[in-house]
Amino acid sequence: MQDLKDRLAEKQRSAEFSQSKIVNAKGEARLTKLLTFRQRIKRKTKKSKIFTTLEHWFWNQSLFKIGGIITIVFFFFTYAATKSTILNIIFNSLEPLGLILAIVVFIRETPERRKQFHYQALSTIDGAAGIKNSKARIIALQDLVDQGINLDELDLGDSNLEGIELNGVELKKGNFKGCNLKKAEMNLANLQKGNFMGAQGAGFEMRFGNMSFGNFTNSNFNNANFSNSNFMFSNFQNAKLSGVNFKHAKLKGAKFEGAYLSGSNFEGADVDITALKQGYLVNAILPDGSTYIEEKSEETSSH
Repeated sequence: MQDLKDRLAEKQRSAEFSQSKIVNAKGEARLTKLLTFRQRIKRKTKKSKIFTTLEHWFWNQSLFKIGGIITIVFFFFTYAATKSTILNIIFNSLEPLGLILAIVVFIRETPERRKQFHYQALSTIDGAAGIKNSKARIIALQDLVDQGINLDELDLGDSNLEGIELNGVELKKGNFKGCNLKKAEMNLANLQKGNFMGAQGAGFEMRFGNMSFGNFTNSNFNNANFSNSNFMFSNFQNAKLSGVNFKHAKLKGAKFEGAYLSGSNFEGADVDITALKQGYLVNAILPDGSTYIEEKSEETSSH
C-alpha cells in the first residue's frame, strides 16, 4: 500500500514538473524593443566560460589585491615598451596609473551604489503602502524595472497605477488586489501567480507575457490586450472581459464561470471551449475564427 502511495506521489511530482515547464514556456517575443538595454542584457544568459571566470575573480578579490596586480602589470609593460630606468617609469607613470586605478575603484563600487539606489526605491514603494495615489511610487517602480530588478511578491494592493509602463517586469506572486491598472503596459512581463482580485484594468496591455495561475475574480479588464500571453490555470470567475484580445493566448485550465466575455477575440487561442461556455460569450470570436452565437434556452431567456 505504501509502495503504491509512493509511486502515485512520484507520478504527481513528475506531472507538476512537466506542467510547470509548459506554463513557463514563452513564445518568440517580438517586443524586445520595449525593454531597456539592461533588461535585454539580463535576458541573454549565455556567457563564455573565460568571461564568467574573470568576472567571478574580479568581484571576489580585494580591491588592494586587484590594484597591486594592475600596478605590477602596468610597470612591466611600460618597462618592456620604453626600456627606461625603474625610477623614470615610476615618475612618468603615476598619473596614468592613478587614472586606471580610479576607474577600477569606480567599477568595484558600482554594485554598492546600485544597492543603495535599489534600497531607496524599494523604501519609497514600501513607504507608499496604503496610499492610493503616489507619483513617487510609480517613478520608483519604473526605475527598478528599467534596471531589471526582480520584484517578486511585491504588495501593490489598492494602488493607483493607471497608465504605468512596466514592460518586462519580473513580479511573480505579486498583490494587485483592487489596483487601478487602466491603460497600464506590461508587455513581456512575468506576473505568474499574481492576485488581481477586483482590479480595474480596462485597456490594460500585456502581450507575450505570463500571468498563469493568476486570480482575476471580480476584476475588470474590458478591452485589454492579452495576445500571445500565458494564462494557464488562471481564475477569471465573474470577471469583466468584454472586448479583450486573447489571440494565440494559452488558456488551458482557466476558469470562466460567470465571466463576461462578449466581443472578446480567442482566435488561435489554446483554450477549452467547454470552459469558455461557462461565461457570457455572445459575439466572441472562437479559436477557429467563428463568432459565437448564444444558444436559445430557457436559462438564457431568463437572463
